[in-house]
Amino acid sequence: MQRMIDRYHYTQDELGKVIGKAQNTLSETLQINTLPQKIKEEYRAPDTQKISKTVLIEITRLKTPEEQLRLWDIVKTGQFTSRQVRAKKHQTTTRTDAEHTKLTLSVGRKFIRTLEKVSITSLVPNHDSHRELIKIQERINELIEKISEQER
Repeated sequence: MQRMIDRYHYTQDELGKVIGKAQNTLSETLQINTLPQKIKEEYRAPDTQKISKTVLIEITRLKTPEEQLRLWDIVKTGQFTSRQVRAKKHQTTTRTDAEHTKLTLSVGRKFIRTLEKVSITSLVPNHDSHRELIKIQERINELIEKISEQER
């Protein structure tokens, strides 16, 4: 399929029409084709036929071949649903400090946007929620102080 795209300058949608496949099916197949050779060979082995294509697609979403191989080694040891693989994928992904910082700030901004939508009147009668928010605030302040101390 990739050779046809390259040779005839098809888009995935155009190629899908030519060969009678949906664009998303082509996209998934092309993603799977980028997996390390070891995974593609082992996937074809009779004992791994129980692993779904959806699981392979989840593996393709990891950034590096090393991470893909690490997750593949976990997956091929037992039966995993695509949901379980998604959870494992997040556990095996290694992030740099810069990536952690970027993700943390993104989550923090999202939390603030969500918190801005909470009505004050819903917090006043619900003292438990208000106390929980104060605990979260205190913990965030502690962590920021700890980070600030490390920078000094």
